[in-house]
Amino acid sequence: MNIALIFPRMKYGEHSPPLGLGYLAAVLESKRHKITIIDLTFEKNFKFLEKQLKQLNPELIGLTCQTTFADDAFKAAGIAKKVCPDALLIIGGPHPTIMPEKTLEESVADIVVIGEGEDSLREIVDKFADKQDFSQVKGIFYRKNEQIISNPERSFIQNLDTLPFPARHLFDSRYFAFPEVTIISSRGCPYNCSFCQPTLKKLFGNIVRLRSPDNVIEELKMLIEKYPGKIVRFHDDTLTWDKKWITKLCLLIKENKLKFFWNCKSRIDVLDREMIAMLRDAGCQRLDLGVESGSSRLLDCVLNKGISVDKVKEIFKLCEQEKMPTLAFIMVGNPTETPQDIIDTINLLEEINFDGLHVSLFTPFPGTDIFDYSTKRGLISARAWSDYDFYSNVSIKLEHFSSKQIINIKQTIQMGAMANNIFKKEKGPLNFMLKHPKTFLKYFPSWIKLRILKNDLTRKQSNINSKNKD
Repeated sequence: MNIALIFPRMKYGEHSPPLGLGYLAAVLESKRHKITIIDLTFEKNFKFLEKQLKQLNPELIGLTCQTTFADDAFKAAGIAKKVCPDALLIIGGPHPTIMPEKTLEESVADIVVIGEGEDSLREIVDKFADKQDFSQVKGIFYRKNEQIISNPERSFIQNLDTLPFPARHLFDSRYFAFPEVTIISSRGCPYNCSFCQPTLKKLFGNIVRLRSPDNVIEELKMLIEKYPGKIVRFHDDTLTWDKKWITKLCLLIKENKLKFFWNCKSRIDVLDREMIAMLRDAGCQRLDLGVESGSSRLLDCVLNKGISVDKVKEIFKLCEQEKMPTLAFIMVGNPTETPQDIIDTINLLEEINFDGLHVSLFTPFPGTDIFDYSTKRGLISARAWSDYDFYSNVSIKLEHFSSKQIINIKQTIQMGAMANNIFKKEKGPLNFMLKHPKTFLKYFPSWIKLRILKNDLTRKQSNINSKNKD
């Protein structure tokens, strides 16, 4: 069967190919279907989609959808239905999994796949080829006689080793111009951060499923051979949560004498000196750590992060001592965030040393606990799915800040904290200026802006305290 899989991401994310579609494509290719991935990441043009569909004339079209680009996904679905009216149109991914009926209502899709898609899509293709109905296909919602039918849920794939490696040969070649290639070795997350759960559990289940270390090693060997010199980025939600598993993987990397560098996401509360050293010795060249905030109140009472500020300081210090580079993730514009909370975040960033910083705008994605929390309090300001954008848009109302102010705070912390971190390593701006005068001129304005912001926040918090006393 001639099948097109569409990835309608038209903003951001150029570095990361759609591994989820890669898995679906690989499963379908193993059944001798002809698969084409139409990726809008680089083209960013619906006319390109229309042209591709006209040339391919697929019998079945699959489309993946995340909340951040749901509006574009629904538009892409409309184009697909117009160009290929007889093709079966299926939509899946995080957004349809959380709201399958609403997705069918807002799009022209024939079927919504919830959760993992490999087995469901394979069965749908078989039923469609045999001109059978979809009543026995688990894990889907579909249209029938102008009604929406929901079938029973599908069990999650227990042995991930049974899946073929993603069909990377179908990805846009421009992805491989970047210095990184990506891999996923597990599905799911055992933690309960309010900005992710229970969405991740609906997508991947309550139990984290791990590929065997041997299976991961085989894929790593293939990546190293096919893409020599590339850094391998593990896209797992938390690669290091199972100490026995990650220890085995690191041992196999060394036993197989795999010479490559890699990075991954980890959690503050699962790391210790021994693990950091083990990861470094196995070729890990950076740990991406979710700090989120320097406010204990936000971490405990709003984000349900399960970590302490003191633990953050301890782990970043250990990483520094063990010469493990780090990237810190921070969010601003959290529900109930006060000037003092942001001051606490700035103070934390000034105290720890890091090699990279990513500051995003808090975004209450539908289906998460924090979305429910924000909805009940009337805080949601988003009017379209495209408003749920953690890069450039504030999607909740805040008591103490306007959206414009939060965006400015994000930008100031991003540049200012990096500048402060760079100056600190040279024991102050003056020493840095003497050693690197040209670079100093680049970073100094941001460093000053952060000082000004901190003073403004201090005055603002003082005014709030005074009002509360009155």
